Parts: sequence; C-alpha cells; structure tokens
Amino acid sequence: MRFADIIGHRRSIEVLRRMARMGRVPHALLFVGPEGVGKRAVAEAFFQYLNCPSAGEDSCGLCPSCEKVKGGRHPDLHLVVPEGEHIKIQQVRELIERLYLRPLEARWRGAIIEGADRMTKEAGSAFLKTLEEPPPSTLIVLITSRPEGLLPTISSRCQRIRFYPLSDEEVREVLERKGISPGEIGSLLKLADGSPGKAMELCSFPLQEMERWMRDAIAQPSRITLLLEGAEELSSDRKRSRVAMEVLLTSLRDEIMRRISSEDREVDRFLDLFWEIMEVGRGMEENVNPRLAWEKIFLEMSRCAL
Repeated sequence: MRFADIIGHRRSIEVLRRMARMGRVPHALLFVGPEGVGKRAVAEAFFQYLNCPSAGEDSCGLCPSCEKVKGGRHPDLHLVVPEGEHIKIQQVRELIERLYLRPLEARWRGAIIEGADRMTKEAGSAFLKTLEEPPPSTLIVLITSRPEGLLPTISSRCQRIRFYPLSDEEVREVLERKGISPGEIGSLLKLADGSPGKAMELCSFPLQEMERWMRDAIAQPSRITLLLEGAEELSSDRKRSRVAMEVLLTSLRDEIMRRISSEDREVDRFLDLFWEIMEVGRGMEENVNPRLAWEKIFLEMSRCAL
C-alpha cells in the first residue's frame, strides 16, 4: 500500500516521510491511537516506502518490493499478532531470531507488532534487549490502542506517533471503497467513532432494523410486555447486546437533541434516562447479566413515559 492509498493520517504520514528524507528513521516506533483507524496500514506503507528503489514522495507501488509488501509476502517484513488474548514469549523469541538473520531482499527489515500492549510480561522482557540493541537497518513498529498496557521500559525506547479517529467523510470514503451501500453507511457512521475497522465489524449486525426497533421503543415505552420480550432477544449474545446498547444511546441522543431544538419541557426526563442507561451499560461491560440489564433499561423507559 502506498501513502497515497491511505485515507486520513496526513500529519502522521508526513512525519514518517520527513524521517526517511532526513535519514533519521528510529529503530523503534510506537503507533498509538484508536483501534481500526489504519495504524497497521500506515506501518506497512512506511516499510514499503523505505524499501522502494524508486521512492520519491511515495513508493512506486509497482516494483517487486512494493508488490510483495502489498501482497503480504515480503520475506523481510514480519508481522506479530496476539494468539488468543496475548502475544506470547515464543512468538517474540521467533521474531527476534528472524530479525538477526541477514535480510533476504530489503534494505530495511521490518517487524510490525499489532496489539503490542497484549504482550505477556515475559514476552515484553524478552523483547527489551532487541529494542535496546537492535540489528542494523531494522525498523520495529509497535501498534497499540492502550499504551498504558505496555511496559514503561518498552514505550520509553520507542518514538511515539499519534493517530486520531477519522472524520465521518473519511470513514465514508473507506466504506464506499469496500462496497458498502449508502443506506448502511449512514447507520454505521453513527456508531463508528471515526474507526473504519469498527464500522466493518458492525456490518455483520442488522443496524437499520435495530435503529427502527429502538426508535419505536423510545416513542412508545409503555409497551412493556413487548419491550421485555425484546430484552430476551437482545441478551441472547453479549456482542449483539453491546451493539444494541450503542444503537439505543445514539437513538436516545438524537431524540434529546430533537426535543432541545423544539424547546420541549420534558427534555430533562430524557436526559436523566440517558444517564441511567449509560450507567447500566457500564455494568454490562463489567459482565453484569445482559438480560437483567435490558429488563432494567426497559422498565426505566416505561417509568419515564408515566
């Protein structure tokens, strides 16, 4: 992937390009920012840029080196991702071994560690010496959305590059490239939080159907029997339950804004309801029974209607 193919992150890309032009590429970079905004794509584009023989403002995208990076088969670029919940010490040991081998093709060998905050303490400690004394012409990029989860001795040895959520228009452009329909994009943008990755994950849920159901629930909260039946369905899957919670809060926020703009005197009740539901949602994140949480939410909504 070329820099030009990446949507957003112009400032971060320019920092990386300037490093390369000035011959001041550090041995270790720490990419910090929300999940799903494209940090790994930028890391791959930077490796491609460093190793492209025709690079100017960008890599050419056509030479054998660029083609191999683009196809995920460059022999000198190594990717490490968590196995299950963690990056384990054996994964780190295998990476270290590869980094000390002579490069097969590249001027710069590279390692991308995605979810670096999920390294076990043993894995982090094993990797520390490589960060302190890296092989020559080696670029290591650690990627995380939780920098506080890294060992301080690791983060202090990396130059940090900050990434931010994309604008709605940038997320829209990513989703259009993925072939998502305009109707779906509208629903996804409300929940994406500037993350195309999150938006793509949400594609597997019937968001438009959820939005209609939640709008009806807000408009007619006295239908308590139907709402409690909905609680049973929503609590059948924990991930679906969390998505539904986001849809409800977004729908309720839209209703609050509508009432504020029309100077509705009842808006305070809806604001109180919003914060009560937020509190229940936090409990759901902490493994509160989803069925009980949804029943509590719909009972509160019913009381709000009285």
